[in-house]
This record gives sequence, structure tokens and C-alpha cells, in this order.
Amino acid sequence: MFYLILFIFLSCWGSFITCCAWRLTHHYSLCIPYSFCDHCLTPLKPWQLIPLFGFIVQNSHCYFCKHVLPPTSFILEILLPLYGISLISQNYYSTFSLLQIFIILSWLLFLALQDYYTQTVSSFCLFSGYTFLLFPILNRTLTITNLIGTLSISLFLTLFVLLNMLGMGDLLLVNILSLLFNWYFVVYLIFLASCLAIIFRLMPNISTKKTFPFIPYLTLSCALLIFINTFYPLISM
Repeated sequence: MFYLILFIFLSCWGSFITCCAWRLTHHYSLCIPYSFCDHCLTPLKPWQLIPLFGFIVQNSHCYFCKHVLPPTSFILEILLPLYGISLISQNYYSTFSLLQIFIILSWLLFLALQDYYTQTVSSFCLFSGYTFLLFPILNRTLTITNLIGTLSISLFLTLFVLLNMLGMGDLLLVNILSLLFNWYFVVYLIFLASCLAIIFRLMPNISTKKTFPFIPYLTLSCALLIFINTFYPLISM
């Protein structure tokens, strides 16, 4: 029963984050108007808003205009619960550590969706990540060694920013994550995110635009490394 409730909650949470990111990115209020089809703007009925159910029953098409529904929310409504249940079932992290992970990954997911939609992120949302450093329990690695490592990584990535190979938002996000976790965790993070980006770009039928959002890869890599950490510790939480 616990895992069923958790699945429902995380599925709803994934839908909520997707909705908020889309609305803010497209300059809509979070409350008004009520949920509507992205294509025909017709207000949705309550049953169409139920995570997973609404997408499946409508056969991935809008009930009104028959336009294909974006799969983003549906994918997150599945992956988020599965990830959360998998993480909790390992019994590696304490309850409070799981709460920390939930907050950080929710924040990362929101930024990733913004970057995915427009290749930009809200400065307010990005810099809000520094508020995590105000809580000592969330931040156990502010040692001289980690500060030097964070500074070194930031200076190295600044070269890529100056060469227009990396966005300033990506740099600031890496900086925050390095302070939240530790510098060698971020080295793994950058490596894995870069590999995922390369693999994805080499896949057929993928857009070959010169620029592409990198925060989604950083977010996915962070989630994977946190899960891998249950078997091969990279961070201490």
C-alpha cells in the first residue's frame, strides 16, 4: 500500500512540475487559466488531468482537436515514481537524505524542463539553488578541498562558456551541485552528462542544431549517480 501511494504521489508530482515549467516558460499564470490543450487551448475536463490515465485513455491525442499530445509529462509520470520506489527500496539513504534528494531533483527537473523548452532558464529559479547551502545538513562538504575543487572546475568550464560551447546557466548549475555534493561527484556528473549528450546526438532522426539544452543531461546524470551511489558511494548524505 505504501508503494502504491508513493507511486500515485510521485506521478502527480511529475505532472505538476511539467505543468509549472511549461506555464512559466510560456508566460502563463500557474493558476489561471485552468489546464488546457497546448494546441487548441480548449480547457481540459477533470478526467483528462489524471496522470497516466488521461494520456492513455485519449490515446496520446487531444480529445478535442486530435492533435498529438506531448509525451513529456507522461514519461515523467512513469519514470519519477519508478525512480523514487527503486531508491527507497534500497534502504541506503535515511529518510531525511531522501527528502534532500527529492528537493534537489525536483529543482533540477524544473530547470531541465525550462532548458528543454527554450534553452534558457529562469535566473530566479537557478539562483534559488544557492539557498540549499544555507542548511548545514544539506551541505556537509564545504571544506577547503571541496572549495578549491569547485573553483578549479568552474574556471575550467568558464573557458567553454567563453568559447560559446557551454551556457552560463550550465556553469552556475555545476557550481551549485559541486557545493551541494562534492567536486569529484561533479567530475563524474560532467563526464556522464557529456557521454549521454554525445550518444543522443549521434542517434538517427535527432535534430542537428548547433546548440542544444545541456541541463536535461546534467539532471539525468545526477539522478543516475545518486542511484549508483547506493552501490558505489560517491557522496555522503
